[in-house]
Amino acid sequence: MPSNSSNHRGGAVYGVGTHKPGDPIREKNKRMRRTIIAVLAIVGALVCASVAWAASINKSLSMGEERKELAETLAGLKDAYPESGSDAFYVLLVGSDSTDGDEASRGDALMLARVDADAQTVTLVSIPSDTLVMMEGASEGEPLSASLSNGGASMAVNEVSRFAGVPVSHYIEIDRSGIERVVDTLGGIWVNLPRSLALDDVVLESGPQLIDGATALEFVHAYHRGNGAASEAYSLIVQAVIRQTLQASPLEMPSLVSSLAACVSTDYSATNLVSLSLGFPGGNITVYSADCPSHEFERDGVRYSSTLLPAWHTMMQRVDAGLDPNDSSSEIPEPQASNEMLGGGVNASPEE
Repeated sequence: MPSNSSNHRGGAVYGVGTHKPGDPIREKNKRMRRTIIAVLAIVGALVCASVAWAASINKSLSMGEERKELAETLAGLKDAYPESGSDAFYVLLVGSDSTDGDEASRGDALMLARVDADAQTVTLVSIPSDTLVMMEGASEGEPLSASLSNGGASMAVNEVSRFAGVPVSHYIEIDRSGIERVVDTLGGIWVNLPRSLALDDVVLESGPQLIDGATALEFVHAYHRGNGAASEAYSLIVQAVIRQTLQASPLEMPSLVSSLAACVSTDYSATNLVSLSLGFPGGNITVYSADCPSHEFERDGVRYSSTLLPAWHTMMQRVDAGLDPNDSSSEIPEPQASNEMLGGGVNASPEE
């Protein structure tokens, strides 16, 4: 038989699909495998870091023992009110000051926010914290802010839902002392002041301007002290923070959420907050704001706010329909026009 010794020269055998050492194809495959392994290692490290980051942030956001009771209340409210016909939802925003070390300091600023990602719209309704209401099981009227000191976040969302006639879906409590850090993390916030405002150490002219965290904190403190001139500016600050937070890029969100976690207690998780922001891409956000129609009165030396119920009812109909709450010329569509619960103020307490 013919010899095949010519195929065994040098002591090595090379068959189909094999390559000699130093062959370019083999070296290319090695480099590709190393690249894939490196990429997988980086992805794995990022995933682990993301999980650790989310766990850390969730711990900061945690409401402790309140969270379970709040979750049960929010779930119950969802089924207690009629469908609005959209995917919009309501968030109760509460201002507090943990530096006071006093439970009664919670709830000195109350805002009801309607969030509509489909329409790229957020509507903020400021509710006076001293609004007189008759809470469930109470024998006399109390300020709405007392719901927090009496029963925590769970009672607060329940009473605000009854007052506004809408189901509150989420709760966010903001420590005023953390506003400075959040504003600075955003690189400052743009506000358009309708008139010049003067506080203890700050004077701002009217018009659009970029303010830093220290200035924002001055307005928050002035609002807390009852400075009426600062009330409108405080609302503008909250609007600006919400607008710029929702407009933040995905790359900015981890740092921003970390800053928020330092001054926020909420039922939201870190991933929920990031998802909420990603639901508002492009930065073209409309933010409406309005104040609950009311007037002040005094009883036994204590000042309260009494709600103008017919105007409140009409305002909440516009809010729930996604309209500008201040536009009285807008036509209210169904189902809001026939929803008597909206702005019904079923727990509103009369002045006398």
